[in-house]
Amino acid sequence: MHSSVRNSFLLLCWFVLAGCAPSAQAIQAAIAQTQTAATQAQAALATVTPEPTAVPAALATETPAATAVPFVTAAPTVEILSLTFPGGGSYVGELKNGDPFGQGTLTYASGDTFTGEWRDGLLNGQGSATYADGDTYSGQWKDSEYDGQGTFTQSEGSTYTGEWKESKANGRGTMTFPDGGTYTGEWKDGKPVP
Repeated sequence: MHSSVRNSFLLLCWFVLAGCAPSAQAIQAAIAQTQTAATQAQAALATVTPEPTAVPAALATETPAATAVPFVTAAPTVEILSLTFPGGGSYVGELKNGDPFGQGTLTYASGDTFTGEWRDGLLNGQGSATYADGDTYSGQWKDSEYDGQGTFTQSEGSTYTGEWKESKANGRGTMTFPDGGTYTGEWKDGKPVP
């Protein structure tokens, strides 16, 4: 697929994910911004001259210097981009093949914000979420679900710290209540196991 067509398609997907219906003008503006960024990136890459690698001494005596080939690295496939969606959402961070990959922050128009390590468009690894209602999560993610060790704090003051699976408390964890009371024990599907 031609890169500008692919970028246009990916931007349209981001608009849909952000929960807004973009106007034709907004799509054209986003395409123009992407094309400008791509042109600037290509110009910057054109100025990079790869340095040849040294041939090990053992090989230099066996291989004529005329046949030595310098090591050339491929152009980077990760780019840093800032996208703003017409509905008010945004993404700032690294992209690979049009998907969030590496470090980045996705903010929805509602105010929900997700920051952390992304892989193939999903949070994977360490990250945090801050929700518009004041709730927060900080910890490990797998396919954009809480998974592994993490802490969820509700705006009213309750905090759960422990193991998570598919965004539910699973395994060992501690719930701390606003009055200071705690419960420590095993959890399954978000509920304490008696």
